[in-house]
Amino acid sequence: MLKNMRRERITITIRSDVMNKIDTIIDGEKVRNRSNAIETIVLKHHILNKAVILAGGQGVKLGSKTIAKVLVPLGKTTLLEKNLETLKRFGVSEVIISAREWVSEIKKVVGNGEKLGVAISFYEEGKSGTAGMFVHVKKQFKETFLMMNGDILLDKIDIEDMYNYHKKQGGLATLSVAVVNNPVGLGAVTMKGPKITGFSEKPSTKDRVLPLVSGGVYFLEPGVFALAKKANISMERDIFPTLSQQGELYGYQLDQDWVHLHDEKAYQKYLSNK
Repeated sequence: MLKNMRRERITITIRSDVMNKIDTIIDGEKVRNRSNAIETIVLKHHILNKAVILAGGQGVKLGSKTIAKVLVPLGKTTLLEKNLETLKRFGVSEVIISAREWVSEIKKVVGNGEKLGVAISFYEEGKSGTAGMFVHVKKQFKETFLMMNGDILLDKIDIEDMYNYHKKQGGLATLSVAVVNNPVGLGAVTMKGPKITGFSEKPSTKDRVLPLVSGGVYFLEPGVFALAKKANISMERDIFPTLSQQGELYGYQLDQDWVHLHDEKAYQKYLSNK
């Protein structure tokens, strides 16, 4: 499970035959004990079912080779596989990966998700923008879902706490918010209380912006699909600014462990700090 989650000690009584079934999912690694096993079972039924990973855009240059950002190696696995494992622990069983030129390379690594225990489908976004897929897949989403930029390391974010925060606020969307030294080139946000009142995608050095930026992970309600009336539409340039104007976009502030592996410098910095 994710690190630093708040936990409470409780005493419960469970039928012995049910306890035997709980014990069968303990593998000593991902599910280490009965507490982890019970958490895994509960989260699968009450947190998430579907997620969208944005894996398009420019690749990252590692040495002499350029690869998809979602495929940067993290030990014996890749960033994408690690994020899929995290999503699975929170009950996600269906993932749509939205990509462009990297589709074939990504498929070679994760396929249809069978080996990872999730069903993976692909949307080749082309020039439709990061929200263009909504026009085509909206009928598949009937409840709250998670959407994320593929270059974020998901297990550094308290997904359960963010989900609960999103539900408590009651808006159409909750965007993770990170604090950085230099917001230039990132999605800069302004906030008033819990609400995001402004969103500027990749501001220039001439813009006066606060050090608050999009953390690249967001919870959305199906109601956001009403804003996607055309295929060529962007989360950053269209959906988020509109939601902020409507008072329907909330911010969830992340801690200092936020990891954004968007280029070789960030990747090497992450490796050196491990």
